[in-house]
Amino acid sequence: MRQRLYAGMLAAVMTVGGLGVAAGPARAESSKEKIFRIGTYLGTAGTIAALAKGEGTWALVGGGATLLSYTLWRKEVKKRHERDDSRRRYQAYRTAWLKKHKGKRIVRVR
Repeated sequence: MRQRLYAGMLAAVMTVGGLGVAAGPARAESSKEKIFRIGTYLGTAGTIAALAKGEGTWALVGGGATLLSYTLWRKEVKKRHERDDSRRRYQAYRTAWLKKHKGKRIVRVR
């Protein structure tokens, strides 16, 4: 009985700590990214709860859901970073080009 109580308290502490600390710095832009982030946290909480109750099958299901959600979340974050990086590279190219051609007449070729 005592072991089950301690496991339940540990699951609660891990869930609250994980949601409180990890949810703060995460910056989600798109709605997909937000959904996958929340799914990751819920899957983790479900896995911890299932492990605390001693239900191995549900723990595996929760772990699989967590893995899938986390993978999709990281994929969305990577897409966002690539978009930001692409925009930055173009702006740097454009700024360098304008500095190089400053004061010169630009003629368009048709």
